[in-house]
Amino acid sequence: MDERKISLVMISRWLDFELVDHQPAKEPLFTHTDLDMKLGKHAFQVHAFTAMPAGSVKMRVRHAGQRSDYATTSSYDLPDQR
Repeated sequence: MDERKISLVMISRWLDFELVDHQPAKEPLFTHTDLDMKLGKHAFQVHAFTAMPAGSVKMRVRHAGQRSDYATTSSYDLPDQR
């Protein structure tokens, strides 16, 4: 299970995720937070049979651009660690 989590983290660093059709609220619905103004209905979970997001969560996934910290150093440029 840990290997799967690590693999997902490694893959996700190279992708950009964008929430699509999230319809943020114009005014905060709760006094303790304003997350619904940023994330819309996805800011809070709903409880039906199990906890889950409120409605479907549509995401746009794109390849991340070349990152400067990874683009400047390749594994061949690193000194030998023997």
